[in-house]
Amino acid sequence: MFGVGASMEKNSWALIIRELSLFLRLAIPPPMCVDPFDWWKTHEGQFLNVGILAKQVLGIPGSQIETEILCNLVGVLTTLGHYHL
Repeated sequence: MFGVGASMEKNSWALIIRELSLFLRLAIPPPMCVDPFDWWKTHEGQFLNVGILAKQVLGIPGSQIETEILCNLVGVLTTLGHYHL
């Protein structure tokens, strides 16, 4: 019962580690480093699992100010949505 699931999980981790290892050995020229989102969009087929992780990490706001702006915007949109219902 536990053997099959554990084996699949082990294979998944091995795949992710192998993919990450390949990514870390890449030599990405500086002009391609300007916009990480564009780079990942172009190369997502090469690194499916690492790409998912990269997009999640890159999607984190860089400062508290950006987070506060997003929260305020969501609050305004929510309030507007209540008035139009």
